[in-house]
Amino acid sequence: MSERLTGDEPFAGLDASVRDFCSFVLSDMHGNIHRGCLAEILVARVNEYFPSRVHPGRLRVLRE
Repeated sequence: MSERLTGDEPFAGLDASVRDFCSFVLSDMHGNIHRGCLAEILVARVNEYFPSRVHPGRLRVLRE
């Protein structure tokens, strides 16, 4: 399993972080298509299960 990101990871060559991306993408949960992800994490937290959603073969953020 991959290590969970903290949100402080920068994008190479940009003044932006993973946290900036998440804040931008998830800023409207009322009409957002990511509400299913919110449900997943709520269920995981209730069940005290903390998985990483990184799937093998997908694009990954490289850390320095």
